[in-house]
Amino acid sequence: MGTVKFKTKSHADVLMLKSDAEKIFTLIHRTLTEQGTIDYQDLPSIQAQLRQAITAEENKHNNPNEADTESETNADIDNRPTQTPVTLKLKLFPLLKMMQASYTAKQPIYWGF
Repeated sequence: MGTVKFKTKSHADVLMLKSDAEKIFTLIHRTLTEQGTIDYQDLPSIQAQLRQAITAEENKHNNPNEADTESETNADIDNRPTQTPVTLKLKLFPLLKMMQASYTAKQPIYWGF
């Protein structure tokens, strides 16, 4: 399991698990390559896409499908993980902050493995 480092001149580096970065790049309809650049002009639309994904995840969590809830048995409930999973919002927070700083400073974001 590798990591991806995001860099820009206007913000501290952001380090992320490669598997999480791949999911994020899928959300913004891009391919995670070994190295790359996101131009500052693209940041507002990327931020909007990521915020939409966060909202969708929150809505799914707050309004679970009733059919899914009814099909759970007591054994299913007892076997649920005791740890709370890390949400997309938490995973994206540092990257969204970096994107905002980069856009304000008109600086690109670079990434690499």
